Amino acid sequence: MILIALLAAFSFAVTFLAVPVLMRKFKDAGLTGKDVHKPGKPEIPEMGGLAVVAGLVAGVLVAIAAMTLAKHGMANIGFLSSGSLIDLFAALATILIIAIIGMFDGIVRLRHSIKAVLPLFASIPLVAVAAGHPYITLPVVGQLYLPVIYPLLLIPLAVTVVPNLTNMFAGFNGLEAGLGIIGCLSLGMVALSKGSLDAAVLLLCMVGALSAFIWFNKYPARIFIGDVGTLSIGACIVSAVIIGNFEMAGVIVMIPYLVDFVIKAKNKFPREIDFTSLKGGKLVASRSVGLPSLIMRKTGGISEVRLVMLLLGFETMCGAAAVLAF
Repeated sequence: MILIALLAAFSFAVTFLAVPVLMRKFKDAGLTGKDVHKPGKPEIPEMGGLAVVAGLVAGVLVAIAAMTLAKHGMANIGFLSSGSLIDLFAALATILIIAIIGMFDGIVRLRHSIKAVLPLFASIPLVAVAAGHPYITLPVVGQLYLPVIYPLLLIPLAVTVVPNLTNMFAGFNGLEAGLGIIGCLSLGMVALSKGSLDAAVLLLCMVGALSAFIWFNKYPARIFIGDVGTLSIGACIVSAVIIGNFEMAGVIVMIPYLVDFVIKAKNKFPREIDFTSLKGGKLVASRSVGLPSLIMRKTGGISEVRLVMLLLGFETMCGAAAVLAF
């Protein structure tokens, strides 16, 4: 546990040092976006999720290095099995493929239909190493054994769906990183309780990286996380629940994302920012086309900070339920 905490701290440090550098580089390169919920709509550097991915990868690679030292008798710090290292490498490959998709979208703006299906290819590393176990426990039904369906259908489907869910539930200062911190921390606790140290390393390194990033992304944001960040959060979550075999805990943590998805699906996936505006210091919505705009409509207008806090509170309740259930 102490070693995993140190790995998370290392991920925090890498991201915290990387963000200011990326902020300058992206601004100079014109890789910026408008903060549409602020007066004057200022230009803010985008693709800050690259710093989050860098922190996550750094932490996981240090964990792998620690195991290599232990294997050769150079240090008494072994805490992961050889099988766990294989799963970690596969998960890392999946996350990096997703990150490349997000980075490419941030530069050339992929069509939504293309971006929605590209994560399917990121599932190949997890499928190739037969990550996880083909057992799923469902409420009422009990445990199901799915030796073919699990690796060849459910893993690709999950790796495609979850990053898209985390990518859609976005658009407000601190929201994406805050949701990611709560979700990954909750699942990290589940992983530790189940003894899934490989999944715990993945999740808690992401918590460390996001905790550093949110310092720069909280209201008023100085950098946006971008698709590279939102997609990578989803890739981390889905990879961890697969290699840790606590899929139902992952479903519980994803409830706020699923609620937002259902509302957006009913409205044929419009851009939420097209129906929201800032009036008198409060965000208002002309239609309820997602969970944030639904809250705006129900409250008659709400500040961005309070809106984000309400959504993070919802995620906290779901995260707590996942921890208590598992």
